[in-house]
Amino acid sequence: MQSISAPIIVPGTQQEPTVPFISSPVTGNIPTVTNNHRASLPITRVSMHNGGSASPSGPGLGNNTNSGLGRFPSIGNTKKLSVENMTLKAKVTELERYVAGMKGELMLFTRKSHTLQSEIKEAEDLHATETRKLEEHINRCEFELGSKVIECEALNDQLIEKERAHQQLLQLLQEQEQKRAQQEQQNKQRDEKIKALMEENTRKDALINELLKKVGQLGTELLNIEREKAHLERDPSPTPADTTMAEATPSASTHNLTIQTQAEELSDSQSDSSFNASTSTSPTTTQSENEECDLTHGDSTATTLMNSVGYDVSLEHPKLLAKFQALRIQHAQTSEYLELLENENKELKVQLLDVDNGSGAVAAH
Repeated sequence: MQSISAPIIVPGTQQEPTVPFISSPVTGNIPTVTNNHRASLPITRVSMHNGGSASPSGPGLGNNTNSGLGRFPSIGNTKKLSVENMTLKAKVTELERYVAGMKGELMLFTRKSHTLQSEIKEAEDLHATETRKLEEHINRCEFELGSKVIECEALNDQLIEKERAHQQLLQLLQEQEQKRAQQEQQNKQRDEKIKALMEENTRKDALINELLKKVGQLGTELLNIEREKAHLERDPSPTPADTTMAEATPSASTHNLTIQTQAEELSDSQSDSSFNASTSTSPTTTQSENEECDLTHGDSTATTLMNSVGYDVSLEHPKLLAKFQALRIQHAQTSEYLELLENENKELKVQLLDVDNGSGAVAAH
């Protein structure tokens, strides 16, 4: 066990020994108070150490066991007892002061402990409050995070839908661009076709106008020829020589008058047919050829007839008929070609209207 004079270390208190080192003024012995813990009776023994030697004392030790001096040899030495008493008193005083100090320190430590416990309790309460607040904040943050995650997922789905719609819109725009390019190409081709058709129509209109002029000229020539023919075939005023000739050949004159009447009727029918472009010319041509053959045969069988100006009908009339027939055939061919051109012009106009309607529909779309 630690000695009394040894420093008693208390946590948070002094670092130096409470009681200074005290030695005996006479002998220089260091008193030591020991406490032997026994189960029956605690006995305090005081031993004097002198130069490292010790004199043990106790029950059953010593020579004089029956006398008091034998049991307590130090009682005879009063000086030693007084010194021991002084030392013990000093030690007791020191212990009392030490105990008082320890009590003060204990009270101080208790106060500090209570203060620390209150502070710790307040800190624990504050920590618990902060922990509760942090848990509530964490729960709120987790709830908000969950809601934000749901919103983010919804926004992500919307973004995916928007991207799909954007891709579809891009594809639709590309298709529209392709359709627009195709429509522009088709419009360009249609414009070129319209331009070509208009040029062809203009050319055919010019050709039709030219042919109409030629037909008009042919009609005028036919009328002039018919007038000349009618004038030449008209009966002239009879002279003595003509009368003699007419009397000599009554049958020939009668036959010639019949031929002239037929020629006039033929010229009238031909002049009427020359102004009708839609009438077919093949039967008329066959009929006129047959009539010309009859007239030629009649001229060949008839006798020579001279008018007052020396016009030989038997010689000039076939020439006029041949010329008239050639003009009539040319007029029929021209009429057929003119009708064909008119039909083509109508077809071109119909195609032009279809192209214009298609262009208008494309422009409206």
